[in-house]
Formats: sequence, C-alpha cells, structure tokens
Amino acid sequence: MPDVEHTGLSAAELEHLLALRPGHSAAAMAALLQLDGAERAHEHGDSLITGAASLLNRGFARVTETGGIEIVGTAHPISRILTSAERWTVFAVRDDAAGANGFLVESPEGKLIAQPRGIGSWLFMLLHPTAVTAQIVTQTALGLARSSDSG
Repeated sequence: MPDVEHTGLSAAELEHLLALRPGHSAAAMAALLQLDGAERAHEHGDSLITGAASLLNRGFARVTETGGIEIVGTAHPISRILTSAERWTVFAVRDDAAGANGFLVESPEGKLIAQPRGIGSWLFMLLHPTAVTAQIVTQTALGLARSSDSG
C-alpha cells in the first residue's frame, strides 16, 4: 500500500465532525462507524462539546475570530469525505492468527480508508484523489495479509 498519513479520531471527535454537515451521508457514516451516540449528541450537545474540545486540543481545529470552530489539518478532508460519502466498500482479511477489517469511503471530496481501533476510535488514511478503487482494495487486503503474517 502506498505511504499515507494516518489520523486517529475518537468517537466524540467523529460525532462532532459528522454534526458539521448533517444529512444522509453523515447518518450512514455514523452507523458504519458504530457511533450510536451521534444522533443523541446532536440533540444534547454534550458529545459535540467534548469532540470539539478534543479536536482543538489535538490541533485539528482552531477558534476563529468570530468565536466559531474551524476544522483544520487532516481532520478537514476527513470530515468533508465522511459527510459527502457516496460509496462504501467493506473489506476483511483473516488468517489463523490475526485479522483486520475496515472500509473504503468514496465521495466527490476524496477517498479514505477507515479501520476500527480500540475504545470506539477509528484510524483514517487519506488516499490520492486519482487512486483506483479496485487497486486500493487489493493493495489494502494484501498489505493487511502481509502485516498479519509478520505479526
């Protein structure tokens, strides 16, 4: 798999990012990311505040001159892709010793791979805009199979 930057985000951070552009794609992503609190967070705001504070603390957001919050760094394209997603390709690699799973997310804003991590967090890998879907899935599956062989 090509060298890509990895960004880990917590459930609260993801709930905040998805709430920025609510709609069908954001709701579908909340379900895929198993964010059962996303709708509740949107109504009550607790998790949204926690997510915003965490994004600010980690440098993925900044306070604007008007007091709003602007998403920056790799969290910005991740947020845009997740809230405008049109296609999701699920993948899983398993052998006797280990396994890995995740999905490829495609949108007019770009492409990324999402993989679950512990305690409701997710790892995201932004992909080159011209990357071919079939090649991404094949390279990801082969890369995960090799890493599980060496682990």
